[in-house]
Amino acid sequence: MTNLSAQSIAFAAESNLEEASAFIGQDLITRVLTGLVISIVIICVYNRSRLQCKTWTKLKLILMSAIVSVSLALYYEFPSPLPLPFGIFEATLTYAKEQQRFKEMSQAKTDISNAGDLAQEGNEDITVILIIGESARSDHFHINGYPRGTSPNIEKLGVLSFKDVTSCGVSTRESVPCMMTRATPDDLDPSIGEKSFISVFKRLGFYTAWISNQRVMGDNDTPITSIAREAEYVYFGNKGSEFIYTKLLDEDLLETLDTCLNQPVPRKMIVLHTVGSHWFYENHYTDAFRLYTPVCTQKEPGNCTHEELINSYDNTILYTDHFIKDVIDRVSSTNSIVFYLSDHGESLGEEGRFGHGQAGGFLEQKKIPFLVWPSNRYMIENAEKLESLKAHLNSPLTHDNLFHSILDCAGIHSSIIDPGLSICR
Repeated sequence: MTNLSAQSIAFAAESNLEEASAFIGQDLITRVLTGLVISIVIICVYNRSRLQCKTWTKLKLILMSAIVSVSLALYYEFPSPLPLPFGIFEATLTYAKEQQRFKEMSQAKTDISNAGDLAQEGNEDITVILIIGESARSDHFHINGYPRGTSPNIEKLGVLSFKDVTSCGVSTRESVPCMMTRATPDDLDPSIGEKSFISVFKRLGFYTAWISNQRVMGDNDTPITSIAREAEYVYFGNKGSEFIYTKLLDEDLLETLDTCLNQPVPRKMIVLHTVGSHWFYENHYTDAFRLYTPVCTQKEPGNCTHEELINSYDNTILYTDHFIKDVIDRVSSTNSIVFYLSDHGESLGEEGRFGHGQAGGFLEQKKIPFLVWPSNRYMIENAEKLESLKAHLNSPLTHDNLFHSILDCAGIHSSIIDPGLSICR
């Protein structure tokens, strides 16, 4: 990494020990320590007129760097982040501005569920489930043409897979608010300035729940937690007490899902926010799904062979396929519809890139799986919607479509829904 962005600062500020430590390996530690030693040597050489390098001199240089960086960030715009060390101050200032804007807008969110024409037609006892995938790539699902058999269960269940889908962003904090609201890549304001479709379902009498395997950041709202808290019931399974080398499995969410499905109300809308295929891959699936070997056991993906990295990643997709099946099995006898949509993709060594969240809009970080499973009862009672779903299987779609589709597919009508963005039309 030669520079930092506001996104990088956000990862550090809004992440947690487990997630952050997944990116800390021997190579990173070595680089940081080497940079520190070189910086001290440079400062001492600069101050060679003295016999020793005093703390005041170091502080002066750091302060000078900060002043120059902040001044540049305030008065000039650059096509890319400033190089280190100036980029640290510029990125931090930009992130601070974004956070202030988030706080101001989120405190005065527009409640779109107040729309006067909000109504539902049919589906009086429907269960709607959204599974938010994590770091899943469309091209690593066998159902989408991948040569390995990574999706046997969803194929057997007849899940509908939309083949050409692009994410709103390349990080969870960008994409999830975008998919849950009327925001688009060209207008992100609704992602923090409007309530999500959870509030719409809630207004219509649905029991709503947010069940997450990703950790909440204390009492401070982030763009995601502010949306999660719109739900009637909120559960964060990752309490943050385990270290990164402890397994964090999506199947642990199923007990809480069962509790929510057993609520004595006819209509339910439940979001499952999974850990999916997030690095460190080996911690997010069980031994039973270690089908492809050898696997990557190094803390830095670049230290593994390409074969090892792909094997570990594909094992997480295989496990995701099993998790989706477990969710579907729980509602298969009801009038229900299950959506699965990943937040973003993942780089697996393309041109030296790994992970996600990098500026540049790389396709492997943007192309995502989008799956829909309708139950037999849903297909019978919503025949026209089913035909529309099938008609869109090869349509170019984005996160923009989810807000309008999930409401429309549940039989909800309102002026806040754009029929042209619904895959049920």
